[in-house]
Amino acid sequence: MNMYTAGPIPTLIVATLVALLACTQAPAQSDVENAITYYGEDNIRGFIQPLADLYGADINSGFFHSAYIPAEGFHFNIDFVGAGSMVSDEDKLFSAKLPAGFTESTADQPTILGPRATLVTDVSGAQYKGSDGMIDASLFSYGVGQITLGAVQGTEAFFRFLASPELGSGKFPKTTLFGGGIRHSVSQYLAEPPLDIAVGVSYNTMAIGDIMDITGIVVGAQGSKTWDTFTFYGGAGWEKSTLKLEYTSTGNTPGPVSIELDGKNTFRVTAGGLLKLGVFKLFADANIGSVMIFSGGIGFGN
Repeated sequence: MNMYTAGPIPTLIVATLVALLACTQAPAQSDVENAITYYGEDNIRGFIQPLADLYGADINSGFFHSAYIPAEGFHFNIDFVGAGSMVSDEDKLFSAKLPAGFTESTADQPTILGPRATLVTDVSGAQYKGSDGMIDASLFSYGVGQITLGAVQGTEAFFRFLASPELGSGKFPKTTLFGGGIRHSVSQYLAEPPLDIAVGVSYNTMAIGDIMDITGIVVGAQGSKTWDTFTFYGGAGWEKSTLKLEYTSTGNTPGPVSIELDGKNTFRVTAGGLLKLGVFKLFADANIGSVMIFSGGIGFGN
């Protein structure tokens, strides 16, 4: 009986096909994720902090544009909300820690929202260059869909969702957001309130690629006054946002990195306006805090 034994050439072909199949199945990182993994724990905080500050403030925005909530009765709204936070000059550079042996201990390098990195040359001839900034914008923004349902004893619930594919030919990774909250009418307990008053809480969680998550929570009070088709609304709230990073660094200090960064916005004041024409509405507002945010959008509902 003849037996066939695989020689070196068929074995090599099989191994090559297996390797190619593994490569096609392995998810490629985006440019933003590659820029992040370039840094170890010593410098990643400064590089990514503006994203924690600005995205953290953005996802906590735009969930209300009136304080009126009926005591009972079905109401349903669909809103498309956009929010953008202002990028300042201090968001574009950070003081990077230089490797051991450099005469100077730190040098300015771009954050993820900064310009291209500059080469630092020591008197000894040693050189260091950080990762390039990846997002060049004066307004850092995102958009989300929101559904609001109510009302039961003056209480309504809202739900938010975002699913964005990779942007810029792999520059920015896919992004998903889930969130929601509840609001309750306070003015329903008052005999003749001069304006509508409500309190509410909102929670959102955003996943950016495979290595980054941002969560945000807002607790606050809202007030509004309506004249015919126009409503002026405002509010104040305490908030917190946290960015979590988990990855393996491939740069000068390779190894696993796991950090948490808090966004700098902790309190905000909101003022805006709503124009409602039948089931159609248009709204916009400004949010003042440690981060300046503008939000607005369009909606449909009763």
